[in-house]
Amino acid sequence: MMFGLGAVGVNLFLSEQLLFPIQLLRVGIRQIVIIFALSLGVAFLDTFVPCYRNSCKKPIDVIKDI
Repeated sequence: MMFGLGAVGVNLFLSEQLLFPIQLLRVGIRQIVIIFALSLGVAFLDTFVPCYRNSCKKPIDVIKDI
């Protein structure tokens, strides 16, 4: 969301202050969905992989590793 606001701010600055009519950054619904999906995927992997590794060990070994 912050990236989208920053992109709008940069585009407005370029078009109004510098009279540069080209948009450098475009943020659409597709980019937002892709970023959200990648964030969910990384979060899932970051929680699943350690849990899976620890589930294969004995409970006392997991406690000792902490």
